[in-house]
Amino acid sequence: MNRVGVQGRHDQDVPRLPPEEFGATPARLADGRLDPGPLVTGEAGFAGLDAACASLSRPERHVKVLIRPELEGTEIKAPGLRRRSAD
Repeated sequence: MNRVGVQGRHDQDVPRLPPEEFGATPARLADGRLDPGPLVTGEAGFAGLDAACASLSRPERHVKVLIRPELEGTEIKAPGLRRRSAD
């Protein structure tokens, strides 16, 4: 498996996806084969965008912060992903 270091965390390696996997990822997200929920560690509204970006420099705190325009305030909230219902 290819490995690549994480910026700012040179003591750890993470798996790197092969290039052909990048093109398949959006389709897998769209049809539900890939659940992004476990990656989301926080949510913020537009007013919290600066805090969200700053928090991502500390991977022990956040991995992915989902920006939800409807959220108010500047703080990062615990994730509460809404699952799509199966039609």
